[in-house]
Amino acid sequence: ITFYENGNLQSTINFKDNKPNGYTKSYYPGGQLQEEGTWQLNKWVGEYKFYYENGKIKYHWFFDDNGQRTGKQDYFYSNGQKQIEGEWLQGKEKGVIKEYHTNGKISKVANFESGKLNGAFTEYYEDGSIKTKVIYIQGEADPQQSYAYRPPVKDEDKKKEDDAFSQVGKDFTKDTNETKQYRVFSGTGYFKFINENGQVDREGTFDRGILIDGKKYIYDANGKLLRTAIITGGKVVQLINEK
Repeated sequence: ITFYENGNLQSTINFKDNKPNGYTKSYYPGGQLQEEGTWQLNKWVGEYKFYYENGKIKYHWFFDDNGQRTGKQDYFYSNGQKQIEGEWLQGKEKGVIKEYHTNGKISKVANFESGKLNGAFTEYYEDGSIKTKVIYIQGEADPQQSYAYRPPVKDEDKKKEDDAFSQVGKDFTKDTNETKQYRVFSGTGYFKFINENGQVDREGTFDRGILIDGKKYIYDANGKLLRTAIITGGKVVQLINEK
């Protein structure tokens, strides 16, 4: 049994052969329960819970007899809202793992096999619309099946962006506000952005949401392609005017 300097209980732990063994609890300095579970010779086994200081549960996990997370695993926000849920097997993600925004709507749905992404990975905006969709094969993203979808934007914001891409030499590696509607996208890798008309808006290799090498297509109000901006190293190096 251990105590904080203020006299409050810190933890109660049972030992066997000098190793934690048996049911245990630990507490925050203010007296709130922090975690509880069962040790088996220095390994967590069975049900385990970790709490926020406000008393809401943060992690609700299950361990097998080898101390590896197995079975249903849940994560929560400090307000009690579900954050992540899914199945683990021998310490690795298995099957469908779901993540949620703080408003309760789905944030991500991913498919895993032996801890590696395998199959569809879909990410959503807070309004429920699709943000990205990628197909993984044993942990590797298929570039031909990697798509990103632009969020709803105001016409004036889209015009500012199109004007920015119409400037040869424009450097997008410096995080300006001229493409602010894309700041909610932070993906790295090869993606294709699809606009509200179903046309490819931009495609290529992204680094934390910024197009580094690829193309940006500029359309008129009727969806007719006007110009194609060629981006290399995060800069517009060429503009191709379409006939």
